[in-house]
Amino acid sequence: MPHQRAAGTAFALRARVRVVVLRSSRYLPLALRRLAVQWPHADIAVVAPRRFRDEWDRAARLYEFSARRFSPWTWWRSTARGHVRAWRPDEVVLQLPEPTTQGAVGLGLVALWIAPRGFWLVSPTGDLHFMSAWRWLGDLASRAARVGFVATAIILVAVGSIVAWPAYRLARARAARSGG
Repeated sequence: MPHQRAAGTAFALRARVRVVVLRSSRYLPLALRRLAVQWPHADIAVVAPRRFRDEWDRAARLYEFSARRFSPWTWWRSTARGHVRAWRPDEVVLQLPEPTTQGAVGLGLVALWIAPRGFWLVSPTGDLHFMSAWRWLGDLASRAARVGFVATAIILVAVGSIVAWPAYRLARARAARSGG
């Protein structure tokens, strides 16, 4: 019981929601406007490369990300990781053209590193969707399985052709000898 009361007190002291945006597209101002509607009194931080500094004016906190692309390896090496971890955000928001893993595998894995239960996606139209960890990893596994299935099918056809070639030649030779 004392532990629950202490946790409730800690939350009461920090009642504002902390939202971190991993900047991955050109429509950061739209994403910030959408977040202001979703969480009107939230503290917002943006993690982005230095070249996008002019778009940071609405964010309360700015964490510079030095790598060109988000990936688990570049996130691990960045100083932004330590700043975001110390800030302890409640929500993570990504900017993606569609809610799939297509073209954003590394970015999604970084988001799951920060928020293991899931993250939010803002589309170019301003729609906000929650992506659970299971859904994101399921989509990733599905894509990997499709690629694996196609590669396996190609290998099986090639091996089958190599194995069947001597039998085919033998059948042609018998047909030629029998005159048919």
